[in-house]
This record gives sequence, C-alpha cells and structure tokens, in this order.
Amino acid sequence: MKTTYATLAAIGITMCTALAGCGTDTTEDLQAATRAECTAAILADGKPGTKVTSQECEITLKDTRKLDCVIVGRGLSCDWNHVSGADKEPDR
Repeated sequence: MKTTYATLAAIGITMCTALAGCGTDTTEDLQAATRAECTAAILADGKPGTKVTSQECEITLKDTRKLDCVIVGRGLSCDWNHVSGADKEPDR
C-alpha cells in the first residue's frame, strides 16, 4: 500500500514539474500583426429584396507576405494558395 502511494506521489510530482514550464510569454511584440488596404465598399443586390456589400483587400502579413481577400457581406474569403512568396510572381 505504501508503495502505491509513493508511486502516485512520484508521478504527481513529475507531472507538476513538467507543467511548471508552461505559461505565457510576457515579451510584447510592438509590430502590428497585419495591415490591410481595401477598396471602397460596393453595394450590390443579393437575394431578392436584400443588398450585399463587397470589398477587395490586400492584407500584408507580419512576415511581409501579401494576401488577397474578398469581403462579401459579413464573410471573408482569402486566396492562401497564391500568397506572395508562396508561388513565383508572374513575369512582366
């Protein structure tokens, strides 16, 4: 019986020690996560009797890659397959 308690105590102490390093990073990142430039909202007809706004945005990620997105109504759709840097830029 004492062996069982000793084993459980050893496992408990080991688990507490392993989790002691978990926590949050207190260093602050002063750089903004992203920056977005969007076109003016365009009002268009949606379902019968409704209006929907749409915008095109170019979002600059923290690592300087650029991402093209479309906002329709309250939804956001981004083209992650063609983020600048993910594929070759077209020759001009």
